[in-house]
Amino acid sequence: MTHSKIIRRYIIDGAVGSGKTSLIFGKPEDSGKMIKPNLLALGLNCMTESPCKAVMEFNKEGLAPEANMKAWFEKMMQYEVENYRDAKPGVNIYDRSILFLEYIHGKDGIALPEWYDSANFRYDNPVFLLMPVESVDMTIGNETHPSKRKKTLEQRWEQYEGVKVLYRNKGYKIVEVPMFVEGNVARNNQERMNIILNHILKDGPIQH
Repeated sequence: MTHSKIIRRYIIDGAVGSGKTSLIFGKPEDSGKMIKPNLLALGLNCMTESPCKAVMEFNKEGLAPEANMKAWFEKMMQYEVENYRDAKPGVNIYDRSILFLEYIHGKDGIALPEWYDSANFRYDNPVFLLMPVESVDMTIGNETHPSKRKKTLEQRWEQYEGVKVLYRNKGYKIVEVPMFVEGNVARNNQERMNIILNHILKDGPIQH
């Protein structure tokens, strides 16, 4: 069997405001241009973070996640199961994972569904954790981060350490990816991509 036929799932996680979206998808700048380099531009199959997808869907329906956390959590679980099943042969990049929802479960006290077993959702090693971009102010809400999701810098570092413990307890190896250049997203993306791709390429080519 060639590497191109093997499904490989890699998680990129970390704190709120760590630059995950820019790194994976090339988040649009104010000019509307996409930031390059990014992992999606390499032709990789990239999965969108479920909390943001669920919040945006709730917003379109005029609903507030804070008013119905159980329904919001169930929607996130649905998206993450779909993301896992939508993996293609080759390298798949996950903006967070279904395992991250266990962290939300622990913080917000939302019950995990009876059918859920993390053993049924295995990802490849290592898990890449992005450190917070400290110059980004996450105390201001936006459409993908409702008021309950606003976080101070201290809370963001707490989240970073929390997800690190989560993945280590699940038996994953961790690669911590720092912020290299404040204010230069393209340069920062390149440095972070170098770290990630160096690890991924050890397991074979990235083509699918």
